Amino acid sequence: MSQGNFLFPQLLEPFPLNLHKLTDYASAFAEISLAVDTTAPTLTTGGATRTSETNATVTFTSDEAGTYYYEVVESGAGEPTIDTTGTGTPCDTTQQTIFLNSLTGAGAKELYIVAKDAEGNVSQPVKITIPEYVAPVYDISAAPQRLDFGTVTEGYTEAPAIKTVTITNAGNQPVTLTQPTAANYTLGTLSKTTLAPADTATVTVRPNTGLTAGTYNETLTVYGQSDGYAVRADVELRFTVTRQSGGGSGGSSGSGNYGITVSRPAHGTVTLSHSTAVSGATVTITVTPDEGYQLDTLTVTDSKGNELKLTEKGSGQYTFVMPAGAVTVRAVFTKIEAMPEPLPFTDVAETAWYADAVRYVYEHDLMNGTDTDRFSPGSTTSRSMIATILWRMAGSPVVNYAMDFSDVTQGQWYSEAIRWAASEGIVGGYGNGAFGTNDPITREQFAVMLYRFAQKQGYDVSVGENTNILSYADAFDVAEYAIPAVQWACGAGIINGSGANLNPQGDATRAHAAAMLMRFCEEVVTW
Repeated sequence: MSQGNFLFPQLLEPFPLNLHKLTDYASAFAEISLAVDTTAPTLTTGGATRTSETNATVTFTSDEAGTYYYEVVESGAGEPTIDTTGTGTPCDTTQQTIFLNSLTGAGAKELYIVAKDAEGNVSQPVKITIPEYVAPVYDISAAPQRLDFGTVTEGYTEAPAIKTVTITNAGNQPVTLTQPTAANYTLGTLSKTTLAPADTATVTVRPNTGLTAGTYNETLTVYGQSDGYAVRADVELRFTVTRQSGGGSGGSSGSGNYGITVSRPAHGTVTLSHSTAVSGATVTITVTPDEGYQLDTLTVTDSKGNELKLTEKGSGQYTFVMPAGAVTVRAVFTKIEAMPEPLPFTDVAETAWYADAVRYVYEHDLMNGTDTDRFSPGSTTSRSMIATILWRMAGSPVVNYAMDFSDVTQGQWYSEAIRWAASEGIVGGYGNGAFGTNDPITREQFAVMLYRFAQKQGYDVSVGENTNILSYADAFDVAEYAIPAVQWACGAGIINGSGANLNPQGDATRAHAAAMLMRFCEEVVTW
C-alpha cells in the first residue's frame, strides 16, 4: 500500500465515469420555454343580415377556440376600445353567429369583434358592417286608373277599340299577380305575373259586344301577393249603350235643329241652354251636384258613339259645339269621401303596405306609437305587448289569479294583462318559470294567442280550422301545439305565407302585428 493513498485504498483503481449517461437539464428547460403559446387568434369576417330596426345577425370565424367580445357602434363612429377582462362568449373554430336584438334606429352600424384564447392572447379587432334597415314596401299601381269607352247605340256589332292597363310593382319586394276578371269586358292575359320592384305587366281591356242598353261601370281589380301580403290595384271601367233613336226630339226637328238628350243622372241635375240646336251652335251644359256629391264624369256623344270636346267654363258650366246630328249628354256624380286625418307617424308612408293596418289599429286604440311621431313598423313586438292588446280588447278585466312568473312584477303596465291572459289560458310562460315579457313574439305564438282569445270570446273559429298548410315548405317547422291555430289563422286570412314559406318561428314586427290585428278584427271579431 502506498503511503499517499492510505485513506482510500478502494479508490486506487481508475474511477469508471459513464459520461454519456449524464442528463442535460438546461436543454430540457429550454425546450419547455419555447413551447409557450404567444400567438393570438386570427378572425375572419362572415356576413351581416339586417331583419328589422332592432334585429340583425352577424357571422365570423376564429382559427382558435376561446372567448369573443364585441361592441356595436354607429357607422363611421370609429373603432371602440373593447374590454376583454370580463366574461365573454365561448367560441370554437366553426362559424360563429351573433344574434343582435337591441339595435336602435334604422341606420347602418359597425360591429367590432376580438377573440381571446386560453393563454390570454387577444386578436386584432375585425369590423363587420351591418347594413341599414330598409322596411319592406308591398304595393302595386295601375295606369291609367280609369278607362272610358264612351257610348254606343244598342245593336252595335263592333266594340270600342282595345285599351291597355299597365300594372307596376310600386314596392321594393317581388310581387306575384293573379289574372283579373270582369263581367262585361273582355280581358287579355297578363303579359307577366311575377314582377320585380319597378317591373311592369300589361293587360288589355275591351267591352263585350252585344250588350243591351244600359250603363256598364265596373271596377277592374288586379290582385297580387308580395311576401305573403295581399296587394291590389283598381281601374274604373266606363261604357254606355243607349237605345236606338225612335225619332222625335232625339233626331232632327225638320228645320236644321238636332235634338239633345240628357241621360238622367243620380245625385245631381243637368240643365241645357238649348233642347235642340243647329249644327255649329254652342250649347252650354250646367251641372249641379247634390249636397255631399261631386261631378265625376261628363260626356257628350254623337249618334255614332263619338265623344265631343267639352270646354269647362267654371261654376259647373261646360260648352260644346253642336254637330250635324243628335247628341246625348251623360253626367255621373259620386259621393265626396271624407279625407281621413293624417297619421302622426313620420315613419309610416301612405304607400306602405302596412299603412292601412297602422291606421286601423291606431284609430281603434289597439296600438299606439313608440313616440309621438314614430310607429317603428320594423321593430319587434313583445309577448307582453300582445297580451296587453288582447286584454284591452276584452275590456281590461280584473281577475283574481295567483301569478308567479319570475319576470313579471306588480305594477308594470303589462302586469294585469299577463295575469288575465294566463288565467284564461290564452298564453303561458316558459318551463323555467319566466313569462318572457320582452321576448319578441313569433308568428306562430301570435296566431296561438289570437286563436285562444277568439275561442274564449265565443267567436266562430270554424272557418279555416282544417286548412291544409302542408303546401308550405316549412310547414313541419310549426310547433305541434300551434298547428290548429296556424291552420285557422291561414284559413281565415289572418296570416299569410311568405312566398313558399310560413316562417312560423319568425318575429312579428309591429307592422306585421298591426296587419294581423286588423284582419282578425275585420274577419273574426264581433264589435
